[in-house]
Amino acid sequence: MPEPARAKPGRPRDPSKDDAALEATTALIAENGFHRLRIDDIAARAGIPKSTIYRRWPSLHALVIDAYRVAFPVPDFDPDLDPFEFIDLVIDATASVVERDALGATLPIAGATIMQDEDLAEQFAAAFVDPYMEALTGAIQRGEAEGRFTTALPAEDLAAMVMGRFAMGAIFKRRRTDPAAIKKSVRVLLGVPQSP
Repeated sequence: MPEPARAKPGRPRDPSKDDAALEATTALIAENGFHRLRIDDIAARAGIPKSTIYRRWPSLHALVIDAYRVAFPVPDFDPDLDPFEFIDLVIDATASVVERDALGATLPIAGATIMQDEDLAEQFAAAFVDPYMEALTGAIQRGEAEGRFTTALPAEDLAAMVMGRFAMGAIFKRRRTDPAAIKKSVRVLLGVPQSP
């Protein structure tokens, strides 16, 4: 019979310190940008020791992923919506995250950096890329199956083009992407006739 697990010595973890670190992280990213973020500054802003942060997160990027998760929860997409409405909803949801404010504008830049870390790339993609890609891909596939539209492109490629347009605007052009223009482009790619 195995021995029961023994509790680790020390005080129990204080969740308010987690919250303080996450809030300080998002505030500093919004104020100074992702690449200027430092653990020292987060600890000072949160009023906690650096050791508290390192006990909870193995790296700065792991902390950033959790902070973004709190700031940008994935919306519940209703799969029963009309495929066009669903596609529009995903485009609008993406725009509201990426272009919401100074913090949202840093998400693609942080993602491009964090995705270089093999250990964290999957976590970042699962939290901020996959839900939107899967939602778009599913809506396109459903619309094709229902005969609402046809496309010469695989659904995954079309979804990647939509997401890439947001990233391109945020990372390279440093300007907002017009969701209405993206919706129009998607309809062209889906072979939907456009009114003049």
